[in-house]
Amino acid sequence: MHLTFPTTSAADKEPLPLTKDQQADIRATAKKIQQHLQMIPFFFDNEGLSREMASSVLNLAESDLAALGKLMGVATESAERIEQRHGDIRRANLRVHELERLLGQAQPIEAIQPVLRTLCEQLNGWWDLEGFGHISEIAFGEYNVKVSFSCQFIGCKPHLVAPEGATHKERKALWLASLQARGFVLLDDDGDKGVKDCPESRDAMRALFAQRLGNAWISQFVSRESRANGSQLVSGEVIIRDLALIRALPVPPADAEEIDQ
Repeated sequence: MHLTFPTTSAADKEPLPLTKDQQADIRATAKKIQQHLQMIPFFFDNEGLSREMASSVLNLAESDLAALGKLMGVATESAERIEQRHGDIRRANLRVHELERLLGQAQPIEAIQPVLRTLCEQLNGWWDLEGFGHISEIAFGEYNVKVSFSCQFIGCKPHLVAPEGATHKERKALWLASLQARGFVLLDDDGDKGVKDCPESRDAMRALFAQRLGNAWISQFVSRESRANGSQLVSGEVIIRDLALIRALPVPPADAEEIDQ
């Protein structure tokens, strides 16, 4: 049995006629794919890789791979599958929206407000636990919630494994070391500790939200210039689509010790 291979034309062997702007877009998209895939070893080295997170990472990479094919003018199977999946999702969403409308009309306002308050408390407690300790705004929309997470160390209550009898100063040092181990670059602005606004810190923040809140995404970072050591990351605005994931967020125990500046 002889194997046959499709013939390749001379034109297909020529370099793609891409402008510098097109090449820049392609490089940026390829870098995004690499960043998505780098989450896999990150999870292995930390809390482990769940099936849910593995699916999220691969879906992100597949979507960007399809975009990369379009930028280069090369058809991919991923693009065809994604387009078919989008069609199925659009049809399903029409039905879901109709059911949500009917369900929403049946719920009294008095039953909704306690749920929103509980979600806010869960978000605030989780952010305290992660060590940043402040949320400046939570805005519930029709399909998601937009949250402004502060990246400053104010009133945080991180979960630490500290030696018995460790002082407040020692516990704080352990916490800052754990942040660095997770990829955050710290900044000391005349004794005022913070997170440096740099690619490494932003990637660590993206990994944190991908780990805890699935398909949530950071819509913007806010930073300010420090007095002496460059830009400090002030906050990140995050769009959370799956509100059910908020209920599963861990929060500090009632006797957690506050660690701040």
